[in-house]
Order: sequence, then C-alpha cells, then structure tokens
Amino acid sequence: MAPFYSVLVRANPQNPASTTDIVCDVCTAIEEPTDGGRTWTFPIRGDVKFQDGTTLTAYDVAASWNKIVDPPDGVLSPRKAYYYSMIDKVEATDPKNAVFRLKYATAAFLPAIADPYALIYKKEILDRDTHWYEKNIMGSGPFRFKEYQLGQSISGERNPDYYRPGLPYLDGFTGIFADKQATRVARDPRRPGGDRVPRLPAGDARRTGLDARKPDHRPGERLELRQPDHAKPQAQAVRRCAGTARPDLGDRPLAWRSGAGESIGDEDGRRRRVSRLAAGRDQGGIAAARRLLARYRKFARGGENASSRRPATRT
Repeated sequence: MAPFYSVLVRANPQNPASTTDIVCDVCTAIEEPTDGGRTWTFPIRGDVKFQDGTTLTAYDVAASWNKIVDPPDGVLSPRKAYYYSMIDKVEATDPKNAVFRLKYATAAFLPAIADPYALIYKKEILDRDTHWYEKNIMGSGPFRFKEYQLGQSISGERNPDYYRPGLPYLDGFTGIFADKQATRVARDPRRPGGDRVPRLPAGDARRTGLDARKPDHRPGERLELRQPDHAKPQAQAVRRCAGTARPDLGDRPLAWRSGAGESIGDEDGRRRRVSRLAAGRDQGGIAAARRLLARYRKFARGGENASSRRPATRT
C-alpha cells in the first residue's frame, strides 16, 4: 500500500541505513521541540492532494495518527502499545500545523514516527467509517490506485499531482501476489521487446548460487533457474585415509595425521597415550595411518596382555 500513500516524516531515501537521518514527507520542516522536548510541531505542505483532488491538511495527519495511538472502539492497532507509551495526544491547531504532545521528552520519538506504515488517510472518510480503508484505497502518494484483481495483482499509475517534481520515474507498476518466492513470471509478449525472457545477470547468478538458462525461450515460457554442479551438496563429504582423492577436492589427496598426544590417567593408576586424529593437507601414507590406528587400539585395550587384564576404563 505504500506507493499510494504519504507519511509525515520518513528516513532519508539517500541514506536509508541511518536511524537518525529523518526528512520530511508531507511536512515542510522538522522544528525543534518546545515545552522541554515534549511538544513537536510539524508545518504541513499545502500542495499535497488526495486521489479525489482534495487537499491534505494537518487535520488528516492528526486523525491518521490518532487512529494508531488511540484507536476508537472496534479498531485494532498493534502499534498502540508502543506509541501510546510516549505520545499523549496528536492535534491540529490549524490546517497547516500538526502538533504531537508527548508524555515525556525522548530522543526516540522522531525515529519512531518515521514509520513507513504510518500512512496518512483522509479525516473525512475516517470520521464516516473507520473501517473504510481496510477494503479501499485513496491516498496522496506517488501513484494512484488503478486496479486490483483478487488474489492476483494490484496496479497503480503515476500520480500527475504528486507534490515532488519529477517523481515518480515510472508511469505505473503492477504488483503480483505469489505464495512462493521461487515463482517467476515471463515478460508479456504483447509488450515491445517481449519476445524473449530476460536472462538473470551473471553477477546475480553467482551470488545466489544459481545458473540461468540461455535467453532463447519462446514467448510465454517460464524462466527457470537450475543449480550448477559446484553448488550441489557433496554426497561423500566424509574423511578418507591418506592418499585417496575426494570428489570435492579434485585430485588433491587427504592425509591423516596425528596431533600432539596427551596422557590420560585411568582409575587403576595406569596411563595410556591417546592420539588425536585430524584431517590435514600434509602428505602421509596408508601404512602409517594403519600403524597409528593399530597403536591406538592397543593402548585402548590396555596393552599387549589385554586378555588377562580388566578392560581399561576410558575417561
């Protein structure tokens, strides 16, 4: 819904990663607060128009924010608990000024109201039916509502009365509803240049670990992506003895090597040496690995005379 509506303030689109760089949308300035930081006044632009041609005023801003902060009976507001803890009330002193009165001064207020979902609705409609906007669209954003197909798509067209000169850049858009992220839509063959399906850029294919098919599809065909060989899971991702090759490493052998040994004491006072095996790239022989394993088994059994002794208890 965001393309069809305006907000009071927003994060700077040129610096969206910042949480403190807040700029105006329908206001003209962000003035310094008064009353010890508890009163914020926002002058409202006079050239913002709703889709029906009426002018947006501070009364619309106040009504929209009061619907969030203190909604009437029968209207749910999941954000009420957050905003109500800091905002006492929102009012319009005149058509040009919206005033937020806080319960206490806080630096978190300005970033908090830069909410992209704090949409500005028309007060006249809210007063008539608070649930009207749940099934209808009528805003003052960069696009005007054009068409909605239930469960399929929503379309908008460029708003010629948008208050920011030169924007938006697009003549319109169509948002397609898809249950799965993997759903892909081919280009419409009726549009100019629609005789081919666009190919996924090579850089995107590398980043996603996917490889695109060649752009030689016929109109209406689905663009499919396949997983390259190097991205397939290794079926034999296990350790191997020295001198044997692993499919995922090509011809490079994987050798076993023993780490520094450590002595561990048993309950009966005898001590045995336990070698730690680790996979490494250094060269080694199969025979050396077998001798090492045989030596480990001998110590684990308690020495040469294992048959006449009680099996050692490993700790």
